[in-house]
Amino acid sequence: AGSNEISLNSSLQIGPNPFKNNISIPSEEKILAVKLLDQSGREIASEINGNDNKISLKTSDTLSNGVYFLYVETESGISTQKVVKQ
Repeated sequence: AGSNEISLNSSLQIGPNPFKNNISIPSEEKILAVKLLDQSGREIASEINGNDNKISLKTSDTLSNGVYFLYVETESGISTQKVVKQ
């Protein structure tokens, strides 16, 4: 893990989890970018943010149900959260 990888889980309220097509990510800090990766590390969806403390990530209707990993990059580091597609 890189030195900038820290746990921000306490300041992130990712929801809903499990999700259908949209994940909402509000944070106490400015969010720079989010990525949704499958279990093999392949990028499924990503969003670059402007100057906001909240970002929404929309996934494809054809995305398979299962476990994915959400990477959230803020000004102070990167957080990884496990999310479930239903």
